[in-house]
Amino acid sequence: MYSTSNVATGRRAVPALVRRAWNWGSALLLVALAMAWSSAAQAQSCDFVAIGPTSQLAPAGSTISFTLEAQTACSPTVNISLAVTPPDNTGGATIVPPANPTITLDTPYTFAVTLGPNPGAGGSVTATCLSGGCAGDTLVFNFTTNNQFVYAADGPASVVTNQLQDFTVATSIELNGGPAGLNSNFTNLTTATPYGVRVADTNGIATLTETLTAAGSYVVRASLVCPVAFVLEGCAAVPPVDFNVLVEPVSLNPVTPLTVAGNAGVPQTLTVSYGSASFPGPDGTPITWTVLTQPVGGDGAVTGTALLGGQSNGTFNATVPGDYAVQASVACTPCAISSRIFTVTVIPAPLPVTLVEASANPASGTVGVPQVFSVELEQGGLPLPAEAIAWSATAPFSPTAANTLTNGAGVASASFTPSAAGTFPAAVTASFDPDGIPASGDELTVSFDVVVASVPGLVAASGDGQQALPGSAFALPVTVTADDSGLPAVGV
Repeated sequence: MYSTSNVATGRRAVPALVRRAWNWGSALLLVALAMAWSSAAQAQSCDFVAIGPTSQLAPAGSTISFTLEAQTACSPTVNISLAVTPPDNTGGATIVPPANPTITLDTPYTFAVTLGPNPGAGGSVTATCLSGGCAGDTLVFNFTTNNQFVYAADGPASVVTNQLQDFTVATSIELNGGPAGLNSNFTNLTTATPYGVRVADTNGIATLTETLTAAGSYVVRASLVCPVAFVLEGCAAVPPVDFNVLVEPVSLNPVTPLTVAGNAGVPQTLTVSYGSASFPGPDGTPITWTVLTQPVGGDGAVTGTALLGGQSNGTFNATVPGDYAVQASVACTPCAISSRIFTVTVIPAPLPVTLVEASANPASGTVGVPQVFSVELEQGGLPLPAEAIAWSATAPFSPTAANTLTNGAGVASASFTPSAAGTFPAAVTASFDPDGIPASGDELTVSFDVVVASVPGLVAASGDGQQALPGSAFALPVTVTADDSGLPAVGV
């Protein structure tokens, strides 16, 4: 009984366990099938996606490209539209046709955009799926144009100065077509000297003014100073601006010869220039003139002028013969040559030259008879031979001019013939020009007064050649005419 009862109970328990296992297995199978169906459903969606970067930076006016794709459960072909999204700050970006392309499933499609002309600006393109399983989906692609910098010399890039004066160079900066408030940092590359930052004005001009006291050629570089609070696209790549600076040497130079000679008592003008090849020194610069040395008993003295037009004159005079050293100097620390020394040789003053009469003055002459006039030329009492004497004569003498040379005795003569009688003051003049320069003030002259006598005479007027017997009268009266040098004579 016990046994039978146990067997019956066991038979009833086995089917119940099997049914519960079956129910659990069915439930698990349903869960698995649901999950599989969900994954399959997700894998079958249409995806409209961007391939690669969605933002680009490029120069204004250039052409850029973006890539997109329709993926997975989309139709074999998908229609899309491409449009530049307002506002377009580049000033006219355009889609390179077509703007409404049909793309192929799972195949990358690349489209191009030509950017507008405005630098430092941006915009975007919107790609819209029109059909094929992704209708209404959109993609946005952004573009930006590079900043445009114009960094250049404002004025000459090569300047000339000298050791005494400043030089000035300047830069200008434009950003995207307008002045920019970006400063410049200047450096002397030749001497590795930093000049530092110069602030740009409202026009974008940064100016450097400096002095270089050593003569030579230099390169001064200006570099654009970029903002530190933010990154200004393209600023760091702007190339520097180089300036060539030529510094001319300044010196004191002679204009007149450093060695001169002159007669005692005759002032000598000594001249120096001060400055460089392109720039004279400032007007009013003091130039000091000094007599450094002189012969024993010398009385040399010099007076000088301040600089005017780049030059200074020193006027030297001495009456004692010998050699004098005269110095011109200027206070100039960087100058290689700041003083010059002139050697002035003072020679004895020349003996005086005299021109005197060597024939009678006043002279006496006769009408129609050549008259000789003579002068004597001497220097210090000694005759001067072979010197030119110029003669001139007034009416009634002829010729009116003559030129003769002095002989070994220093005497020169010339002959003139009067054509009328009378007294003629300064009728004949002899002249000598020691320096040969007309009207220079050293000319010597001697003038002769001349008294010209008449020549009396009688001329037969009638009755000449008659014959008559003794005691008989001539048939015609015998008459004569009295003249005086060809003119009728009265009261003879």
